[in-house]
Amino acid sequence: MEDLVIRRLEYFGYKVSHNDLYIIRFLTEKVGNLIKIDCNISDIPGSLKLSLVDNVVGRFLLEKKTIDPKSLEFIDLETPIKQIQEGDTNITFTDAAKTPEQILDELINHLISKEIDFSCYRKIRW
Repeated sequence: MEDLVIRRLEYFGYKVSHNDLYIIRFLTEKVGNLIKIDCNISDIPGSLKLSLVDNVVGRFLLEKKTIDPKSLEFIDLETPIKQIQEGDTNITFTDAAKTPEQILDELINHLISKEIDFSCYRKIRW
């Protein structure tokens, strides 16, 4: 699981250091436990693992932003394209008024707020 988190962070341009491994392990365990408690399950199904990875990545970026904002300066947040739709070709450009920090906040919120994926895995507690 940690491997997927590291590769996802690298996808966003973050180079994971040896010092980051502890927080990645901690957050993976924490988010995994939150999902298990929320859904009342003992193991995380394979179809929820990618949601767990995104949630961990979002929390990791939020923590880095809070503790060491300069460590996130590497991420290219000034991409002009916001959305591309294949059918009938629709391309939307990002709002130029947004700062890189606002774009980072949107990315973090998008990665963390995936709780909708959990609803079909919930089990009744007795």
